[in-house]
Amino acid sequence: MAILNAIRKRTAFLIIIIALALFAFVFSDPLGGGAGSSDITKVDKIGQIGDKSIDRIEFAQTVENFIQSRQGRVTTMQAVNQVWDAKIEELALEEEFETLGIEVGRDQIVTRLSELLAGNPNFSNDEGFFDEEVMNEYLANLSQQEMAQWRSYERSIENQIRRDIYLSLVKAGIGSTLLEAEQDYKFKTDNVSFKVVRVPFEKAENVEVTEAEIAAYIKERPTEFEQEPQVDIQYVLFEEKPSKAEKQP
Repeated sequence: MAILNAIRKRTAFLIIIIALALFAFVFSDPLGGGAGSSDITKVDKIGQIGDKSIDRIEFAQTVENFIQSRQGRVTTMQAVNQVWDAKIEELALEEEFETLGIEVGRDQIVTRLSELLAGNPNFSNDEGFFDEEVMNEYLANLSQQEMAQWRSYERSIENQIRRDIYLSLVKAGIGSTLLEAEQDYKFKTDNVSFKVVRVPFEKAENVEVTEAEIAAYIKERPTEFEQEPQVDIQYVLFEEKPSKAEKQP
């Protein structure tokens, strides 16, 4: 989360840098490699998030795959913007994934594919259900370029699964107790009228609170200090005692 916070603090600066980078990238024909791209080809990295860099050639290939996957329904500039935003999020979260040890197995990717490709005849068996073997047969007939697009698609699914796991962990760590919920409800719904007298701290007398006063306060409000059991312990006691035979001399 430290990288994300740093990015938010420097939003204006990053927007300027990204705008300049995209301007140079688009107008230098990064995808076609035509005339006017001689200067940009000297640059291997077009961006950096933390200690991770964005490779120019890899980024250009990702943009090209994205355009082809959308079958021309997006402009080059739209594709560059969407791929760039996705790459920033991917690299920003990558460090968190590594720190937490979040990994995705092949079975998880296949499960997500079965959800996304359900009903697609290219990946369904005779009964109309997603079949991994049918999918593998379909992939075996893809061209080299089509296979590169598929691998890119699977990587995006893997990143999405890891992102879902990460957000689930964050969500699980943000919660409130029943008492906090009740207090919040009362703060929002209860209306009271009262007068306040302010005594400056430097003019207030020192007040010592005794252990007896603390105990009395807790005793008067037992429900506010109740805690639910956190551990359920069960045990079996085996006593080692001599038998009657052993007791006899």
